[in-house]
Amino acid sequence: MSTESGWLIETRRNGYPEWASFEEGGVVWTTDSLKACRFARREDAEQLAYGEDCNAITEHSWPDIPPVHKERKP
Repeated sequence: MSTESGWLIETRRNGYPEWASFEEGGVVWTTDSLKACRFARREDAEQLAYGEDCNAITEHSWPDIPPVHKERKP
């Protein structure tokens, strides 16, 4: 198990935070921080947030996230 951290693009709707996730059509706002796009550097999140309906760039950490293992195909 490990702790993961990153910067998220955040907005507030109806008093609750939502974070930016990206799909083919563009930005999709989610209330699940695990589905949000994570940035290693604050500067990168700020660059992408420019022009979006963003209220803040916030640092988050997620403790005890199991590592992702991808199976290799022969």
